[in-house]
Formats: sequence, C-alpha cells, structure tokens
Amino acid sequence: MSKKVSIIVPVYNVEQYLEQCIKSLVNQTYHNIEIILVVDGATDNSLAICQKYAVEDQRIRLIFQNNSGVDVARNNGLSHSTGDLIALIDSDDWVEPHYIENLANQMERYDSDIAVTAYKSFHQDDQGYYVVMDPSPNNHDYDGCYSNIEWMKKFFLIDNFTSEVVWSRLIKRELFDKIRFPLYLKTCDDAYVAWRLSMAADKISYENKIDYTYRRFTANSLSTNKHAKKMPYDQVRVLEERIATMTAAGLDCSYLFPRYKNRLEAMRDNALEIGDYSAYQSSGNKLENINQNHGLMDKRE
Repeated sequence: MSKKVSIIVPVYNVEQYLEQCIKSLVNQTYHNIEIILVVDGATDNSLAICQKYAVEDQRIRLIFQNNSGVDVARNNGLSHSTGDLIALIDSDDWVEPHYIENLANQMERYDSDIAVTAYKSFHQDDQGYYVVMDPSPNNHDYDGCYSNIEWMKKFFLIDNFTSEVVWSRLIKRELFDKIRFPLYLKTCDDAYVAWRLSMAADKISYENKIDYTYRRFTANSLSTNKHAKKMPYDQVRVLEERIATMTAAGLDCSYLFPRYKNRLEAMRDNALEIGDYSAYQSSGNKLENINQNHGLMDKRE
C-alpha cells in the first residue's frame, strides 16, 4: 500500500486564487492523501471555498484558527497530520496532477528522506510570465541523490533556487518530530526550516520535473511589504544559527561565510537608513571581525 501523504495548506484571504490551488490537489494521480486546509482567520470568502470542497471530498480536513500567521498555521497543520509524508503548499500556488506521485516515486527510487523538484515562478503582476527555477533548465545535470552536506554545499549557493523554501518537495514525517516553524521570525522562516530539515535528513534527492508553480506578486513582495525592514536582520539570524549548528557538529561551514558577509552588509546599510544604531553597531563590529580574518571568511570551496 502506498504511503499516506499529508498536504498542508495555510489559507488567508486568497479567495481569488484558492480554488485553483485546491483543484490541483484533489486531482492528484496519487490518491492516498489528506489535504489539511488551515484557515488563518480569513476575512474574505476563503473559508466558504474551503468548506465547499471539504463537503465534496472526504480527504479534505478543515482547520480554523484565529489570525496568527503562516508559521502557526503550518505548525497547526503538522500537529493534525496523520500521513507518513508531508507536502507543504502555499494557497495561491498550484501543482501539476502528477506532482505527489512523481515525488513519491522519486523518494522510493533514491530511498531519500526528502524528495525535491524544480519549480516555475509565475509573475502575477508582470503580465503573467513564467520563469523556470532550476540550476540547469531543460536538462538533468543536477538530478540525483545527495548527503545533507553535499546538498547544502551544492544547492544552497544557487540564487533563486528551491533549497531555501519548504514547498516543491516531499518530506518524511519523522523529520518534523523536533522541527517546527519559528514564531519569532517575520521573514526567512522557510529558509530557517529548510536548512534544519536538510541537516536532519540523511539523503536528499532532486529531479528536474517542474510540477510546482509559485505565484509571485511583485507589488506585494518583501521589498514593499511591512516586514521588508526586518528581512536583513532575519537573514543574519538564520545564517548565524546555521553556522553555529554546523560548527557545533564539527562540519565545515566556510562556504557560508561570503553569504554571511553580504547579509551583514545589507543589515548595516538598512540599519543606517532607518536609524537603528544598535543594529548598525552590531553588524559593523561583526564585519570588522570578518575583515580582520578575511582569509578564512572569504574562502570558497
């Protein structure tokens, strides 16, 4: 019997796009699934849409919570999940009919703990064009199975790639036994959880099958929303936790240092712009220490 997959979807005020997402899930060719829709205090028609589909499909489980944010919703969904495998999907995105089946087959073929696929980004605010997010579009140069360290070194350095998101993948349930989404981060929560899951996994597989579509809203991106000023701070915090964890485990994390330096520079510049003297001084001191040890910090593998 095929393993059960729990698909967790946080829902908040996405009535315009929600049906496309839900339809793509109920039409999966892999049938042993439960679809957990966590309605996060939505004030539009999202709840009614979820209720409609829950009546029509018994595989849909509906959870309602007061508006608490996407991380609380995801954690709530994880707590209510009963599947052997976990798939996290954003409620304004959609997937192809073979999405879960392809990932499940990939996970079985490689005996991996996490199975990852490429995705395409749909630019909603720019006349609807697509951008394929894969390090080698139209071929399979990166297909294969990796240890956690190999994965982090190979994929975490690729800009705009799927290594630092939690969707476009299938994850063994037990990896979430000690991992939850952080409630203290306003941004970069996906990156925080993605690298922790990667470290917890023994094997991570990847195949260039573009079955996930991420809907990108330029006008509502982090560069313009209310959490934009928090982003450089969160990026530094996430990287510092990653470096500290890898160092404590005796792992070489020198490949992360150039990115850490760039994030500190962004934090320093942002702190100067908004007049946050404490953050400006802290990031400046760290950069000064880095520059004094530039031989180590600029090392690339």
